[in-house]
Amino acid sequence: MRLPRIRASRARRRLLGRLVANGLAQAGVTLAAAVALHALTRGAGPPAAAGVALLAAAAALVALRIRERVDAERLGQHYARRVRTRLFRAAVAAGGRGDPRWRIGPSLVRLVTDLNALRHWVGSGVARLAVAGISLAGALGALAWLDPGLALAGALLVAGFAAAAALLTGPLRRAIRAQRGRRGRLASRLGDRLLGVASVASHGRLAEERAALDRAGRRLASASVRRTRVSALLRALPEAALPLGAALGAVLLASDARATELPAGLFVFGVMATSLRDVARAWSVRLAFEEGRRRVEALLEAAPAEERAGVERRALPGREPLRLDAGAATLRPGETAILVGPSGSGKSTLLLSCAGLGALAPVPVPVRIDGAAADGIAGASLRAAAKLVSPELPLLPGRVLDNVRYGGADASERVAEALEVCGLGTLRERSVAELPAGLLARVRLARAWAAAPRLLLVDDPYLLGDPEGRKGLARLAATRRATLLIAAGEPPELAAPHAVWRIEAGAVAETGASWESDPGWVGLRRKASPQGSLG
Repeated sequence: MRLPRIRASRARRRLLGRLVANGLAQAGVTLAAAVALHALTRGAGPPAAAGVALLAAAAALVALRIRERVDAERLGQHYARRVRTRLFRAAVAAGGRGDPRWRIGPSLVRLVTDLNALRHWVGSGVARLAVAGISLAGALGALAWLDPGLALAGALLVAGFAAAAALLTGPLRRAIRAQRGRRGRLASRLGDRLLGVASVASHGRLAEERAALDRAGRRLASASVRRTRVSALLRALPEAALPLGAALGAVLLASDARATELPAGLFVFGVMATSLRDVARAWSVRLAFEEGRRRVEALLEAAPAEERAGVERRALPGREPLRLDAGAATLRPGETAILVGPSGSGKSTLLLSCAGLGALAPVPVPVRIDGAAADGIAGASLRAAAKLVSPELPLLPGRVLDNVRYGGADASERVAEALEVCGLGTLRERSVAELPAGLLARVRLARAWAAAPRLLLVDDPYLLGDPEGRKGLARLAATRRATLLIAAGEPPELAAPHAVWRIEAGAVAETGASWESDPGWVGLRRKASPQGSLG
């Protein structure tokens, strides 16, 4: 998935048109001011009229420059908003699959630094190039009208600036890439350590981590200084336009008869210096944009195909429980199975695939949901029908009730039922930050159930280790309103009402069912009513 084109939006096309018109207006005002100054120095016409014209031109240039900056910022913000939305969608699609490229540190760098580079190019670079290019053309035209010698001096200045900018492009590009690489590594390390700050403190590694962060910070500072040095040189070149223009003009206009053109020429050279300064800034921003674009587009290309190009997939119509087939094992709609197997056998990967979160690792066995291959079902449709309960799907900051509503915001009755069944009715106003691991697992279960899943997948050892959590899970299984697959350790301590599946060596096999391992399940199948009520 590539970045959106700048001209793809009608709003951005309108802003670009206004910027081009602004550049034409600035060029026209520059020419008018040059004519007024030329008349004043030659004594042609009333001096007061020429002075008023010059003041009006100055005011017009100020107003146009302000308008230019405002329109440029609007253009950049509009574009950044669109790219930010795409990045977030790609992060949700790829991050949910455990993609390491979306770790918190690098993700923040891309969502802030790289996105700022894109915004600066569209808002400052494109806008400034559009206006400055037209303004430079108008300034050269004004110089040509004043005297061909002044126009030649202006053309030499522009050519010299272009040659110097070309020489500095390579070093500046390398400096930008080095700085971004250092910043990304620092952000990645800092983000990872902040997530594991308790481990850092527990193992007494604070001094080592501070030293490592300090070293990374010094490397970033060094790379930033190198970039600033080259960028400052590029941006300083236009400052020489005015004195060089004056010197060239004085040499080329050596005769007394032509010297009267010099004051107006100096004014135009001043306008050219401002335009060249804008071009220098725009070129520096452009190089940063190229690096940011390369990184952002690589992430967008890593998103699932259906997220990138709207690939046609099968939907899952209806609201009834789903049939699940994994390898040779089958779970009929409304039934419950326990999935057991040694660590690393693929239990979590299998459940991620069933939930439409397609793990990066290959799925250990072929999975079919309602007769269709899991990877052939539309991601949005599968994620709406199947819900995963796992610590890998963390709760959001806030109250218990807010988190459960996040799963079923439009179904207040379902939310209330989920809270009650999971034993959270009296805790609905509590902050999840105050709850122990077992209660947090029950909140995750309630959140999933509030979404009215047709396939409920549980991969949460904290839930299975909590007696009240197992009871809540058993009550939900008894309703038979969802097909239920539970990943457990080895040996299973939680019996399956209908089947136990074992996954090992890339194969899934049914090993039968037992009702005796956990009293939380005993008799629930017999108690479940035909309507699947909890009562």
